[in-house]
Amino acid sequence: MRLGLILLSAALLALPGCNTMGGVAAGPVLDASIPVKPADVASKTTLDERLGIGATIGYTAASRLGTALARAGLIDKVKFKALDAKGYSAISAVKAAYDAGNAASYTAAIDRVNAAVADINTLVR
Repeated sequence: MRLGLILLSAALLALPGCNTMGGVAAGPVLDASIPVKPADVASKTTLDERLGIGATIGYTAASRLGTALARAGLIDKVKFKALDAKGYSAISAVKAAYDAGNAASYTAAIDRVNAAVADINTLVR
């Protein structure tokens, strides 16, 4: 009797996975805008990655140039240090937003990096 109940329970649990509606697929209907393959997701994040890499490269170049000019005494070290800290903070925010997958804060952080690099470039001129 127990074996019969176990087999009946197993059969009943398996039924929802079967297509019993005459051609209508069982299970949830997927939204077509949601990617189903990892490659689909990866291709959509490539631009985000490149934008973050570009921002990092731009900040790094401005920071290295500013550091060299500050050491040579050609620009104000205190002003540069403040602007460089602003840029580094923005790059850290870009990395955190990317890791969290937060598009709004990612865009805002990229804007902060661009502003910081522009400020360093203005100081260097």
